[in-house]
Amino acid sequence: MESKSSSEIIGDMPQEVYKAPLRILSTSSSSATLNNEDEFSLPSLPSTKAKQVYLPNEIYLLYFQLLSTTHLLTIRLVSHRLKLLVDYELDARMKISLVELSKRRHDVDSKYVEAERVKRPHLRHYRQFLFNISAAELSEATSYKVPPPEIKTVCECLCLLRGGNNHPLTGPVSAPTSPTTFPNGPVDVAHPTTPNVSTRPFGDESSPPVMSWSSLKKLMTRYDFRTWLTNLRAGVDYIPISNVRRVERIIMLDPTITYENLRQVSMAGYKLLIIVAAVLQYCTIAEDLRVKRRELSNLDRKFTRCKLFLGAISGSVVDEDRLDHDEQSSECEFVNSRSSVSTLTG
Repeated sequence: MESKSSSEIIGDMPQEVYKAPLRILSTSSSSATLNNEDEFSLPSLPSTKAKQVYLPNEIYLLYFQLLSTTHLLTIRLVSHRLKLLVDYELDARMKISLVELSKRRHDVDSKYVEAERVKRPHLRHYRQFLFNISAAELSEATSYKVPPPEIKTVCECLCLLRGGNNHPLTGPVSAPTSPTTFPNGPVDVAHPTTPNVSTRPFGDESSPPVMSWSSLKKLMTRYDFRTWLTNLRAGVDYIPISNVRRVERIIMLDPTITYENLRQVSMAGYKLLIIVAAVLQYCTIAEDLRVKRRELSNLDRKFTRCKLFLGAISGSVVDEDRLDHDEQSSECEFVNSRSSVSTLTG
């Protein structure tokens, strides 16, 4: 067999040989020595560089329409090209969202203003019944050793309305002026209306836990309770709506709690019932206004965030006057822009 040079490495099949001179420095610890003139011959290898596939922008835009905003924000961080394409999609979405939020905010604001106009006189009307009960009348209501059931129920309702120490107002306050007429006509009542008595059986709904008379007397004779009752006109807005719902449930399940019955039993209990009924009516109306005001505040916050985000991705300040146009025309423009993209891909 013919001797081959040690500088060539040839397989079973003939192939192109790539010769690359490589000098190896000998060391004292190596067991074999190689000449500085020896060469290594390596076979040529195919290129391992992967080919990148670039899709048209229209394909990306059509795909981005199917993704959520959260996924688009993640894709936006991949590359500068995808960032520009995602910004185009987000810009279209945010403009539609701004128009919808602007329309909803206008509707909710109109309803809230109308509710304020109609129900604010009712709040002043019921607030006037939160008069300051005298210490003698309060002592009369708590002087019973074994109180009538009506007196005990009214005192329990008053204690439930107070709840914890949620009322920071402790000083004397002046009573606000109350209207004598309502928008729908004059109202002449001697006391606020009480909730209607429930007609369902008592067994259908478990009654709230009943407080003992000794606990009620101890609570109502405390100084902080008397201070809260004295400043109830100013502190009624701090009564939690959950306490109001519990008291409503007690009165609705007890058909004996009426003004006529309390007037016959005790005038002090009758005045306490007037206060309880006025608080129920006032807090129910105030909660309705509070819900509308909270909804309007949430829409304002969403609108502001959406406007800031649109300004960040577009690099400009959004003009609110331009968002007051008709929602239908904006949707048509948005659909036309989407159809143009579909035409390019078709």
